Amino acid sequence: MGNWLKLKRFRPALIVSAFLFVIYPVDAQPTGLRTLLDQQRFQVFEKGDFFDSGRSISQSSALNTFYGVDKTLFFAVFNSNGPAMTTWMSTSDLVAYPIMFGTPVAALILMGVRGDDYHNALELSGSWAGAVGSSMLLKHLVKRVRPFAALKGVVAKTGYAGAKGLSSDASMPSGHATIAFALATSLSVQHPQWYVVLPSALIASSIATSRVWLGVHYPSDVAMGAVLGVTSAVMVHFLIQ
Repeated sequence: MGNWLKLKRFRPALIVSAFLFVIYPVDAQPTGLRTLLDQQRFQVFEKGDFFDSGRSISQSSALNTFYGVDKTLFFAVFNSNGPAMTTWMSTSDLVAYPIMFGTPVAALILMGVRGDDYHNALELSGSWAGAVGSSMLLKHLVKRVRPFAALKGVVAKTGYAGAKGLSSDASMPSGHATIAFALATSLSVQHPQWYVVLPSALIASSIATSRVWLGVHYPSDVAMGAVLGVTSAVMVHFLIQ
């Protein structure tokens, strides 16, 4: 117990290290490590229909079934363009960047102003850093082709901020979903009241869904992002207790 208490003194250093990991690009890693990571990618990511890469198609029936469901759900959301859906999704896209990048900044500013919210601000910022870092790393390893670049007849709704300037091979996982769910989980753990948990979950889910609606992610991309975000927030929560 004494050793664990001593470790808690290094919490600021751990959070700063997480931020440095996010800032330090994966491409800057030594060539040997880059080669090793590329070689260790799951074979399924190199093959076929699941990633629409144009290479040989995997004959795994389970894999093809999963991909079929993924595409069916994608088109169900992508083609939902009624007034209510369009308003909901466009609003979600509009608030996504301010929420994803403004929330940790606001928490740090509040910490400086009040001077008594050090723990919560650190936890929220650490969750954000872990979400960004993990999503960047997996995007680099998986290199899944985005729907608008892989599926015939799909054109990204580029009139929205969240669909501009995107790399075509960075679909898995969704960074938006990862960050949104990390922040929502961190806030919910810190303040487990319904008026915090429900709005946080709704906003995170809306941002994640908007990524599919825009044609830039598959449902499985945002599901993976949600898992990563929740995991990041929970790990940071227990780390800095």
